[in-house]
Amino acid sequence: MAKILVVSADRIAADAVTDILAEGGHSATVMSGIESAVEHLRGHSFDVVITDAFGRAAPGELDWKAMRALLDVAEDVPVVLCSEWLTEAATAEAEDRFADIIWKPLDPDDLVERVNATMAGD
Repeated sequence: MAKILVVSADRIAADAVTDILAEGGHSATVMSGIESAVEHLRGHSFDVVITDAFGRAAPGELDWKAMRALLDVAEDVPVVLCSEWLTEAATAEAEDRFADIIWKPLDPDDLVERVNATMAGD
């Protein structure tokens, strides 16, 4: 069982992800924003962080200043990005910084498989 931090401002989506992960044998903690997640990571350990795309600078883009705070504090923890859509350039940059990118809408089986693969270092 992995301890997973889910970062999402959408509580309904976060609850759905938490339920999917629980069915896959994992436990999840939900934080509603980057700032609260960063603070929580400073005092707690997790095996994986799953985050929505926060701080959109423009449609299809990520605000790296907003996302970097999470990536910096989680330096030894793989961070998985969940997003509906990113431009090609944003996707290429995200592929270099995140352990994985999972596209929405989420497939429950795929989510659990990819979290397990991320933990295994695949």
